[in-house]
Amino acid sequence: MKILGNFLILFGLFVIWRGSVGARPFTWGGFFLLTICGLPLLWAGSWLQNLSHLDTQKSLDRRADRIARRGPVKPEPFFLYLRPFDTTNSFVINQGHLNFFSFERWERDGFDDLERVLSRTLKPTAPLIGLGHPGEHRGAGRVEVTEVEWKDKVADLARAAEFIFAIPSYHEGTLWQLSFISQEKLIEKCIFIMPPNGGPGFVTKLDAAERWKQAEAACSKLGLPLPQHHQGGGFFKYSKEAELCWFENLPIPNPVKWRRALQRGIDA
Repeated sequence: MKILGNFLILFGLFVIWRGSVGARPFTWGGFFLLTICGLPLLWAGSWLQNLSHLDTQKSLDRRADRIARRGPVKPEPFFLYLRPFDTTNSFVINQGHLNFFSFERWERDGFDDLERVLSRTLKPTAPLIGLGHPGEHRGAGRVEVTEVEWKDKVADLARAAEFIFAIPSYHEGTLWQLSFISQEKLIEKCIFIMPPNGGPGFVTKLDAAERWKQAEAACSKLGLPLPQHHQGGGFFKYSKEAELCWFENLPIPNPVKWRRALQRGIDA
């Protein structure tokens, strides 16, 4: 399905290009005719791409649920994603550099944000999972839990995860998670994410800088001093003494560049 979608998008772009900037000589009649032929190909290809991404997310959600409900059996390797729920799809990849003929513009499905980049970055190693409603987003596999059991589930998953990726916040739920990580001495296997407040890579729907100030005040009470906010965001990590031992600005939203940066953090 994805291969067919790719083919239709590329062929549709070629048809429209051939009738516009690629026409020698250019005629309005040829332009309108080939555009009318090419647009349905773009829409059909984008639709097939969307179905492919949806199937992939459903598979991730099922896998996350299987890992979370493993019982006493040792789970397959996975990464845990902890974040305030209101950050979902709030740090969207900037598409300002894309033009009409960019394949990337037509391949994207409206869910390309910070979480999606992180999930794709980690996918070759292990799945990224987090709490939430399956199907609500595309990125980390979602595990649905009740209000009664969520703390126990976070505790269970945090202990079993290969690594934890967390966005600090002043929200009560996030502060409980950070407190647990600190008390259980899991902080060395946690990489924190400083959300961007604009910058070249992302378009933000929240005032990340102001929210970060509030998070700084709240986290300092837990003995977890947050670094000063950088507009482009960043990754950082603490030593077992809760001292900042690594910080790196967020690379452009490319899984390869993120993988290299995160590996440096894991090795720090």
